[in-house]
Amino acid sequence: MMKKFLFFALFIGFLSCSEDEVSPSILRYEVITSSGLWNGEFNNENGERISAEPFNLSSGWTYAFTPTTLPFEMYVYATSETEIIDNKDKSADVVINFYKENELISSDTNTWARGVTSLWLVVE
Repeated sequence: MMKKFLFFALFIGFLSCSEDEVSPSILRYEVITSSGLWNGEFNNENGERISAEPFNLSSGWTYAFTPTTLPFEMYVYATSETEIIDNKDKSADVVINFYKENELISSDTNTWARGVTSLWLVVE
C-alpha cells in the first residue's frame, strides 16, 4: 500500500513539475505613413527577411502571424514615398508599430530621418 502511495505521489509531483506547453503569441506589424505609400522589408513568421511586395504598400499595412520559434526577432524597415518639389525632399513621416496579442509593445517614428524608420524587438 505504501509503495502505491509513494508511486502515486511521485507521479503527481512529476506532472505538476513538467512544463506546460505554451503556444506562441500572435504578433503583428503595422506601418503608417502620411504619404500613403511605403516600401521596405520585414521578418516573416519564420524569421526570414522579406522585401515588401508589391514595391509600394499602402499606409495602414498590417501583417499578423504566429512565430514558428521563440525567441523571435521582430523587425521592420520602412521608407515612405518621397515627393521632390522644387528640388526639395518632402519625405512623409513613417511610423512602425509592433503588437503582441493586440497590445502595442513598441513604436517608433522617423528613426533615421524623416520618412525612414526601422524597429527591432526580440519577443521571448
